[in-house]
Amino acid sequence: MPDPIYLATAVEIVLRAGDIQRHGQESGFRVDKKGRIDLVTEIDLACERMCRETLAERFPDHDILAEELGGSTPGRGASRFRWVFDPLDGTTNYAHGLPIYCSSLALEIDGRAEVAAIYDPTRKELFTGERGEGSYVNGRALKVSQTETLIDSLLV
Repeated sequence: MPDPIYLATAVEIVLRAGDIQRHGQESGFRVDKKGRIDLVTEIDLACERMCRETLAERFPDHDILAEELGGSTPGRGASRFRWVFDPLDGTTNYAHGLPIYCSSLALEIDGRAEVAAIYDPTRKELFTGERGEGSYVNGRALKVSQTETLIDSLLV
């Protein structure tokens, strides 16, 4: 079982990212293109910087893989620990005012995801998971569907 500080850190970071996202929706933000159809906002960048700074301060030899500011730092690929962060999953929705977006952060240890946190600030839903301990939304255990066929499933 991973050190509890890892999940606590993941939760703290995605909640802080949610605060940045909410503030951006209230105060406005710049949108740029990073490809023909891919958007990036200053909110994506602010969330990623906050995440990188927090993780580098607490876990200086852990690697970080994030979407906007480039590849792995500070361990430069040599660490057993790698944080994987999407600062604003749903950037296009966010940029157009559609309230379907979140931040997600996971920690891999030796290539296996061990802890994760996802926060949807518009619905105030915090999803957490830890290997061997289950997954939760706002502290309530999630259950796997008993549906056996795709045709009978609800896909969102």
